[in-house]
Amino acid sequence: MRFVGVHYAITAEQRDGLLAQADDAAKMDYFSGIEEAFDDEHGQVTSDAWEAIHCCLTDSPAPDPKAGEPPLNLAVLGGQQVLKSEKAHIIRLIEADQVGQVAAALKGLDRAWMDGMFAKHSPDDGKDVIDATWDWFDLMRGFFARAAKNGRAVLFTADQ
Repeated sequence: MRFVGVHYAITAEQRDGLLAQADDAAKMDYFSGIEEAFDDEHGQVTSDAWEAIHCCLTDSPAPDPKAGEPPLNLAVLGGQQVLKSEKAHIIRLIEADQVGQVAAALKGLDRAWMDGMFAKHSPDDGKDVIDATWDWFDLMRGFFARAAKNGRAVLFTADQ
């Protein structure tokens, strides 16, 4: 089963607070405050399309945190691993100075590019899957542009 992915644009104070926590349990407790403050300006759901988006951005057949090249591979799973164990929850950090690079790289990608990635890695997926993935990707692009403009770091999260 695929789980919902969410991106959060966080302040420097939130970033430092999260990373300062002693262990995964404390980090999850701290993260819950970030999660509760979710809003459309500083958060973006990518639904279950995050896996396909990551595969497209990394030219990879499966969601692999080590796949691809910066800055595109940073957008979903390629950021810094925040939790020691990712068995139950994934939290990846994209530093504020990297967010602008990601936003610029995402801006240059169009629907023809995504269609090509699906043809290469998921040729059996139907137009409805590709359309939905594109829609989530396009929203994510806008989110990264806003986060970059505001100088924020980004967390990508998903439950396992």
